[in-house]
This record gives sequence, structure tokens and C-alpha cells, in this order.
Amino acid sequence: MIKIILGKKYFNYLNWDEDIRFIPDNLKILMEMAVKNNKDGKPFDPWLRVHKKLGGKVVKTAEISMIIRGKINEWEKWTNTVICGSGKYIFKDALNPVEINIEKNEGIYTDPCVWVHYSLK
Repeated sequence: MIKIILGKKYFNYLNWDEDIRFIPDNLKILMEMAVKNNKDGKPFDPWLRVHKKLGGKVVKTAEISMIIRGKINEWEKWTNTVICGSGKYIFKDALNPVEINIEKNEGIYTDPCVWVHYSLK
């Protein structure tokens, strides 16, 4: 997702924020990657290194930037998969596992991110 902020409130196209997604083993690692550099002074994560090289600056991390909830039959339809029990499911093109709860008839997908800001002056 790219969000352009236009003006003082919403209308200044000289700013660009990009939402960068990761596949972390746990969310604490994601938050640490946003602020830590390797021994060369460059961000540990390769995508953040690219953004820093292009002039971007990390401004914020979000453990959950998006939530998608759906009933089991919806997840089966969306993913063309038969869901047999509760647990974490990894689906093609998903950045994180979907937490399936058969008793609640619900699947929940959450997506963490790091926000990188560009000044286009």
C-alpha cells in the first residue's frame, strides 16, 4: 500500500509513505529489525537497506496493520483449500499464517509492517 499525503493536512505530494511487509517468526523480531543496523551501519533487513539507500527513513512500526476475518467456508473459498482443524494455516501469497478456530467458525489474518517515509523535495 502506498499512501500519498497531500498538503498540510492531506494535500502535500512531497511526502511518500510506504508500508513494507515482512514474514517474521514473531512480531518482536519485526520491531527490532526496523531499528537495528548491522555492523556496517545499514539496516539488517535487505528491503529496509534498499529503502534507506533510496533516502527513506523508518518512522513507525505496526504489529498489526491489517486484519482480515472470515468464516471457515469463506477461507476455504478464498484459498481453494479444505480446512480440517484449528491452527495456523499458510496459504499461497499470504505474508503470514491465518489463525483458524473451528469452534468459533473463524479465520483471522493479521499483517505487521514498517512505515518508511520519503521526502520528495
